Amino acid sequence: MIFSVEFSRNLVLNFQGELIFEKRSKYQLIRIIRTREFGKMLLLDNNFQLSEYDEHIYHEAFVHPAFCCRDADEVLILGGGDGGVAREVLKWPVKKVEVYEMDPEVVEVVKGYMPEVPDGAFEDPRLKVRYGDARELLERQKKKWDIIICDLTDPEGPSARLFTKEFYQLCKDRLKPDGILVINADSPAYLEKPPDGLFGFLATTVKSVFPWILPYLQFVPSFFAEQGFALASRKRQEPDPKRLRGLKLGFLDENRLLSYFKPNRYIQQILRKRWKISTDR
Repeated sequence: MIFSVEFSRNLVLNFQGELIFEKRSKYQLIRIIRTREFGKMLLLDNNFQLSEYDEHIYHEAFVHPAFCCRDADEVLILGGGDGGVAREVLKWPVKKVEVYEMDPEVVEVVKGYMPEVPDGAFEDPRLKVRYGDARELLERQKKKWDIIICDLTDPEGPSARLFTKEFYQLCKDRLKPDGILVINADSPAYLEKPPDGLFGFLATTVKSVFPWILPYLQFVPSFFAEQGFALASRKRQEPDPKRLRGLKLGFLDENRLLSYFKPNRYIQQILRKRWKISTDR
């Protein structure tokens, strides 16, 4: 079978593969396909989410830079129903992790058909999953967190309110004074303007709330582009690469980590452009 997989509004690629699972949940069409190039792939409404071939690159680059900056006992994950972020977080000596996920079916499908991604994270006693709208849950829960990680789908439709200045202010209010916000900021390769090139757009919006922000990029083969991330905090954060030692990792090392904290010319050029700040209005 041929599957059309969407990577951005203007980039759709065809993959030859086998349909392993398909179900329409209350919120979206969930598919898992098996391809020769990338193994099993998770699709939500035909939008690419991850592949078993290289999801560890994405998740290690996403999670560990923040943990190399500070100790963290309590961590909140917004989205992340595939369990990959939770798996990496639980490699650290955290005491409490909560996941706010909209769609319970995503969690169950991944546990059943791609269990290597969460790798037992959902059974870890330190982790709790709350189902519902991430913003509404964050507004109701007044708890302060050491690290908040936003592993969210693209800002289209109702999800757009999870990428605004007001939302990032809410995240800031739920962080401890020296806490860190981590976001996935899409790829600057898919046109450098919203809604496709979200990297500069989101980084600028986050910077309107936080005094310090570090955008960085990591190439992920199954994305066919560099994926953007960003750390944000009330004060400048400095990494200790030695903190990676002892972790079981498949990709990230000390040299790669340090490169994230030295934004290259390409990133600097993107951020110098005049990007609109996303708001609720």
